[in-house]
Amino acid sequence: MMSSHHKTPRHIVKLVLTDPWDLVSSAGSESRNAFVIKTGQDQNSRPALLLELEKPFTVSGDEYKFLVATARHDDTALRNLRKGTTVGCNLLRLPQSRAESGAPFDTSWWRGGWGAAIGDVTVE
Repeated sequence: MMSSHHKTPRHIVKLVLTDPWDLVSSAGSESRNAFVIKTGQDQNSRPALLLELEKPFTVSGDEYKFLVATARHDDTALRNLRKGTTVGCNLLRLPQSRAESGAPFDTSWWRGGWGAAIGDVTVE
């Protein structure tokens, strides 16, 4: 499923937010549909997914529509993502302008704080 920086057929995955609690308690912990709209590598050469939530939500004035996902414990897990598998992921909220830029996987601009989350990505 993974390849370097190209558009991907819009595969649907399920996303469940698990942390931080402030985000989960505000946004809810239900399963959400997300589209894999691009695959690539982050600035550390780890496989990454650009996800677009089917139903975006807003927390503290920030819209959560686009997220970059990288595997939490096994950098190769997203390369081997197949139907029926779940991968624990680090997630970072992207503004639409960054999601639509030529380098959505470069998250070196982020300096911590609100916008980061942990969740599970499942292919059904």
